[in-house]
This record gives sequence, structure tokens and C-alpha cells, in this order.
Amino acid sequence: MKNYDNLVLVIAVAILGFFGGIAFVNNWLVLNKHYPEVGMFDVPFKADVWGTVSDWAIVLITILTARYLVKTFIEQKNINKASLLPIFKIKQQPVWDSKRGCSIMRILLVKNTAYYIAPSRSYGKFLLDPAGFPLIMYLAESESFEIECSGILPSGTVPTIVTLMRFSFKDVSGNTYFQEITYHRWRQEYSLSVPQAKIE
Repeated sequence: MKNYDNLVLVIAVAILGFFGGIAFVNNWLVLNKHYPEVGMFDVPFKADVWGTVSDWAIVLITILTARYLVKTFIEQKNINKASLLPIFKIKQQPVWDSKRGCSIMRILLVKNTAYYIAPSRSYGKFLLDPAGFPLIMYLAESESFEIECSGILPSGTVPTIVTLMRFSFKDVSGNTYFQEITYHRWRQEYSLSVPQAKIE
């Protein structure tokens, strides 16, 4: 947000500088050929050269209004974006399926719709085969999907929270996000990280 505020300020200063430069050249170098005796910097300032208080008040109000409108637009855009964000949660912790010969994890889409759900990175041997997490073109709210996994944690020294895999997805506006499946060693349960916007 601060970057946009700074951008508005820079643009406003640039506009004032541009038109101020034009006014300076016009009043000093054109209308007063016998410069520097132009009386431009005499006190009190001349209203026909520098403008009246109401003129400067209009300029100031215009700058403040532009800044407010840009800030409001950005905030509204972020709110709309957040309202469309697909929300996932783990519906079922990995459970061994003897018929498939692997563990099955189920992930539920709690809110909104999601598109192009696919694994983007797997750590260790959690995902046995890419076929265990095929591309899902569309998932409606309250629907779930399965992941065939091994349930095997990385070997060696295991930290408190282990990242097992990452999957990406899109919202209805085409914004791309990713979430990570993690394992909490002390609680002995799997969880999902907070959705993060993916930089293309």
C-alpha cells in the first residue's frame, strides 16, 4: 500500500512541477522580456502570476482526492480478490488403503471454486507417483479430491514442521496460488499452509 501512496505523491509532484515550470517560463521569460526585474518574487505575491488561495486549495483538494480514490480502489480490489480465494482444508488424514497399496489423503474445498489444481513440488517420498495427484480442471465448493501418498516422512533429522508437498490452483479470476502440505511432528498430524499468491 505504501508503494502506491508514494507513486501517487510522485505523480502529483511531477504534475505540479510540469505546470509550474510552464507558468514560470511563461511569466518570466515571455511576458517579462526585461528579466530578472519581473516582480515575480515580490511580497506579497501577485495573484495573477501565482494564483489565488482558492486556486491552490483546488489543487490541494484534487491531489488528496486522487490519493484517496487510488487507495480506495486498491483496497476494494484486495477485498474482491480475497473474497474469491478458494479455501481448502484437510478432510481426512492419510489412511492406508490396502487395495491401492498406499495411503489416501482427502482435501476439501470449503469455499468458492478452484481451477487447475495440480502438484507443483514434492519433497521426499510423500507423493509416490505423479498419477497419484492428477490435474483437476475444476472443483466446486464442498467437493473434495484425493491424493495417493506414502505417508513416509523424510529421513534424517526431522524438524518440528516438515513440508511434504506443494500444490497450485487458480481462482475464478485466474489468479494463481499455492499451498503446502505440512506435517507437525509434535501433534502428529498433517495440515495446510496459508494460501500464497504465486508469482508467474
